[in-house]
Amino acid sequence: MLCHFSEDENLFLKRGLTGHSIEQLVGMMRAADPVFGTAPSFDAERAMRKYVGDYCLFVAGMVPEVIDADHDNRTRRPTLGELIRAGKESYYVVSQFNVFEYRREAPLYARLSDQFERYVLGLALVREELGKRLAMAAPAA
Repeated sequence: MLCHFSEDENLFLKRGLTGHSIEQLVGMMRAADPVFGTAPSFDAERAMRKYVGDYCLFVAGMVPEVIDADHDNRTRRPTLGELIRAGKESYYVVSQFNVFEYRREAPLYARLSDQFERYVLGLALVREELGKRLAMAAPAA
């Protein structure tokens, strides 16, 4: 997930470095719903839910500058709490695909859902360490 989302075209699906707005996040969740949304199949639901979970986890832990702290604007970006809720819910849905070819991966997504906040913290620590290493490697001005 770190390697995949480290490329900005994968992180924001070519939307630029501002991240998704809350409406876009809600839209992705709706698009993942094969009953009330637009997902053409349960496999499409799983794929979109996995993307939403990965996106929320990565942004919350590694790119906090795109998280919104202001709730006033209608086109605002998601807050940390909204990212956590969407990520946990999405990983939970993915974990429920626990048969056939998805059986081996289901427990991983159950853990990701159950301990989402812990993994956000882990990524934040990775981000901090990477920042320190980059600062040490930067030439003195």
